[in-house]
Amino acid sequence: MSVRKQTMSPFAKRQKWASLVSDVVAEWLDLPPEPRAISAVRGKLRVPFNGPLCAFESALERDFLTLCRTELRVQAVHSKQLVIHFTDTATGSRRRYTPDFVVEVVTGEGSAPERFVVEVKASQDLWRTRRERRQAYAAAAVWSLSQPSTTFVIASDKLLGSAWVTNARLLSSHMEMPRDLVIEELILSIVRSSAEIKLSELVDEVARWGYHRHFILPVIYFLLARGGLWFDRAIPITPSTWVSFGSPWRV
Repeated sequence: MSVRKQTMSPFAKRQKWASLVSDVVAEWLDLPPEPRAISAVRGKLRVPFNGPLCAFESALERDFLTLCRTELRVQAVHSKQLVIHFTDTATGSRRRYTPDFVVEVVTGEGSAPERFVVEVKASQDLWRTRRERRQAYAAAAVWSLSQPSTTFVIASDKLLGSAWVTNARLLSSHMEMPRDLVIEELILSIVRSSAEIKLSELVDEVARWGYHRHFILPVIYFLLARGGLWFDRAIPITPSTWVSFGSPWRV
């Protein structure tokens, strides 16, 4: 495996960002705006699963929210409520930039949440608009550096095409569905008595109690989504997926 070389030190990056913009300030909108009609794919998702509705304006943004929705460490997602104002040092003009999302993530029990200022962008659009958008991204990076535990990131389709998102799409649809609580307790009892078990073997064990597979899998997916069962989210869910009891981020 080759190691990607750092082309610029973190200090040099900060220096470069600071040279592109000045007078960076931010405001917070009380209410999120409605999704704009700039894409055929737009709407709202409840993020986290028990949180408020969050707007998306593209398929990529929807995938990002789906990923956040099934990530137990995500405490809140705010859509287009942060507005960053800055001066473009090259032209002297005053500009504004609205990142797509601000995500609050808990990284440890009892710890304060970290914030991620997120721009969701397709790789080809990111490359095509790199010159006209670099001041805006620099402003977001400069502002984030001035805030405690805040980082500016760009989430491209390279990230959102991963197994994490494939799994999130599958599990998201089961997070709020009604399920059989008797089957749920049976599943948890079986997994609790094992160090780990393959998903196919778990289904077989529950089916031996007379339950149809059609009713078993949705309950397993619910428990995987909500943290009652743990699995490696970086690997696509298959019948060979290993599951174990509970998650440190169970909600």
